[in-house]
Amino acid sequence: MAVDVSYYRRWEGNFGVTDNRAVTPADFTSYSVTAPSNFPGATIPLPDDAAGRTTEGFYDVIPTKFGQVNNLVTLARKFGDQSATFNGVDVTVNARLQNGLVLQGGVATGSTTTDNCALRAALPEIAPTNPYCHVEQPLQTQVKFLTTYLVPRIDVQVAATFQNNPGPVIGAIYQVPAANINGLGRPLSSGAINVTYDLLDPNSLYGERVTQLDLRMSKIFRMNTTRLSLNFDLANLLNRNDILGVTTTYGAAWQTPTAILDPRLFKFGVQFDF
Repeated sequence: MAVDVSYYRRWEGNFGVTDNRAVTPADFTSYSVTAPSNFPGATIPLPDDAAGRTTEGFYDVIPTKFGQVNNLVTLARKFGDQSATFNGVDVTVNARLQNGLVLQGGVATGSTTTDNCALRAALPEIAPTNPYCHVEQPLQTQVKFLTTYLVPRIDVQVAATFQNNPGPVIGAIYQVPAANINGLGRPLSSGAINVTYDLLDPNSLYGERVTQLDLRMSKIFRMNTTRLSLNFDLANLLNRNDILGVTTTYGAAWQTPTAILDPRLFKFGVQFDF
């Protein structure tokens, strides 16, 4: 039996950015947006205090500079710091037990933190309606195992794989009326009557975890130096319908599944090794 514990830290650099040289930070007005307290047609309430919450950090270019573009793609560090770091731990087990039983797998957990607040303050045009410049992801934990066993005398190999992964991240995209804008003191330069943004902090809400169990049985025929395997596979043995993706627009259809695990599937196959 072998047990391996690893710590990982990854960081990124040399980010690129598009600088609109036709405008400067002085050409933008900052404002905040207050989310509505009531959402007609919505059937699932927002978590915590998202309804009625005031979010700061929006920008709108002044009307005299609206639509002016003179883009230059360059390095982000010329304007401010930008970072993306990952910290994680993996625990892996590899066991070869008696009678040909093999067990492999483990647990991996980690999170990513991104920050471009300084860059966004210097270049408001890169994301004027995305106030979430610092995002800390909660720990994302994956559990994966596989096992194989060769039944003696009859040369039948049984194998199974199990995995349990985080559910889909859930957003709540909503078009907040311009009447809910605070501190701008004028209409939006684009003439828009809504501000579209995520009512929830990024990575603050996830769906239920996704579990899948797969099975394979193989009858092995040995002929000198060659081997023939007749395989029978069962994918999603438990026939689970875990959700892989949901509607993120807040309203009557919010969190409606858009993708689920494929139903139980079986197939036959032949493998010839020589």
